[in-house]
Amino acid sequence: MLSAAARQQERGSAPLPPETPIVITNPKSTGQLVKRWMSAHWRPIAFTLIALVFLANALIYFAWGEDDPGIVFRYAVNLAEGRGLVYNPGERVEAFSDFGYVILMAIAYRALGLSGRPEALFLASKYVGLVSSVIALFLTYVIGTRYLRLESRWGLFACLMLAASGPFAIWSVGALETNFLLCILLVSLFAYLGYVEHRRRSPKGSTAVWAAFLCGTSLSLLILVRADAFVLVAIIGAHWSFTRLRSKQICRADWPVLLLPIVTALTYEAWRLWYYGYPLPNSYYAKVQPSLSPASMAGTYSGYFEPYLRTLGGAGLVLGLAAVCVYRDEKHASRFLAFVLAAYSAYVLLVGGDWMAGYRFLVPIVPILLLLIINGARYVKRGLGVELPKSRAVTVLSVCVAILLAVQQMNAGLGIMRRWRKHFAPWYANPTFDVREMVPYWEISTWLRQHSNDSALLATHQAGFIPLLTGLRTLDTGGLANEDLAHMPKDPEAVMTARAGAVHRLLESPPSTPAQAYILEQRPDLYVVFSRYNRTWTGTAKYLAGGEYVLLESDLYGFDVYVPAGG
Repeated sequence: MLSAAARQQERGSAPLPPETPIVITNPKSTGQLVKRWMSAHWRPIAFTLIALVFLANALIYFAWGEDDPGIVFRYAVNLAEGRGLVYNPGERVEAFSDFGYVILMAIAYRALGLSGRPEALFLASKYVGLVSSVIALFLTYVIGTRYLRLESRWGLFACLMLAASGPFAIWSVGALETNFLLCILLVSLFAYLGYVEHRRRSPKGSTAVWAAFLCGTSLSLLILVRADAFVLVAIIGAHWSFTRLRSKQICRADWPVLLLPIVTALTYEAWRLWYYGYPLPNSYYAKVQPSLSPASMAGTYSGYFEPYLRTLGGAGLVLGLAAVCVYRDEKHASRFLAFVLAAYSAYVLLVGGDWMAGYRFLVPIVPILLLLIINGARYVKRGLGVELPKSRAVTVLSVCVAILLAVQQMNAGLGIMRRWRKHFAPWYANPTFDVREMVPYWEISTWLRQHSNDSALLATHQAGFIPLLTGLRTLDTGGLANEDLAHMPKDPEAVMTARAGAVHRLLESPPSTPAQAYILEQRPDLYVVFSRYNRTWTGTAKYLAGGEYVLLESDLYGFDVYVPAGG
């Protein structure tokens, strides 16, 4: 039996075209499917949009960087290239304060094949910070919704405020361990709250044991990330001790929470004493001077805490909402987070904060603070009896208010950087990913490589990127990377000020301090001083030059360079 096409061909006519299925699209049903899908997946969609807001916020500061990451990278490069965990080959001095991050950068240097290109670590560390920050956003949402029992919309609002936060965005690309530390801290808080929850359900169950091991492991990692992270571990350990002693119920499943970080800390300390010979990093002896003076702590609050709280609406509003949260919320999680917040804030007041832009020492507690004040705002809303009707208009209005608050936070972050004492140009003002245009002091380092030999001794207070990029043996006149200078007596008031200019200020002859005499005795081949914003440091270099050094070129890329008169 012939087909229809064959019969048509026999009759001499063209074959019929193949049958095409007819699809009838119902716009109404398609819209319903999209609406249904959006309704089912609105949380991940909203989180994705918040993550994009964060990336847009962080990229504003992408080209910014301080000098201190160069110290970390110099150690990482020396370790990866087989010279040991040292600043200058053959000299064991612990100038870094973030052991875990140095190891991570050394691994990245080898894994990415960056040999001969140490400046690439500047970009690699920024990407590590961005990834860590996105994970921190997710953990903030999870802690808020799971342990503070926030509704999804309130948890996402906390994520949005964190994504728009100036300090959080600034240090996500600051090329230091700050946001990596924050990520590990949030993992530790999540693990500890999970351990507490599982222990209440089944104290000796296998789930509680695994939760305790997870918590202890994360706290151990936290200790290694930054030298002062032991404070955070001690705060969590103090809470554990208080709750366990109060309940008088301690079983074997509880001990990993404390034993693992304690063993890690003791092991690392034993290695530090063997390798470097001191119980604390060299940077501690060079510049840290805790003060119990009420006037000093009041100054830290007014100059460090209060300006940041002002960006959130003022200290009264912020602390008031946090207090409402702690008072009204009887859940264990709220009071635990408030305890961590208060104890760490006391530590920052004690040490005097940090000299860098963006309130770096406050970044680890920014998510905790935001969760507490947003939870407090929720209780205030309920207490006032404000119940908004569920409608599309109310939803749109709420989203618009949240966006306006986020924009205000992003603008506050820009204000923080614009008030900083150093030049800052947003990424969009000079959009480039050329590492040579972003790495601090690239031009002066290139110039020094061209005008010096490999055996030259460089003296400078900029101990990060110039030594990293030139590869020269360096005398850090600030003492961070020099054991002799770090342990010399110094003016207590000068320790908390700018690193080199105040501590070893040389304005008169003959040398009046051991530090001044020491620097002169080393007879450096080059003395490089950053003079664009502080001509006092130029005076320091002129004094060090004495009659044997001459100014080679004034204000070269913001620097003064002194070399031997006969060189």
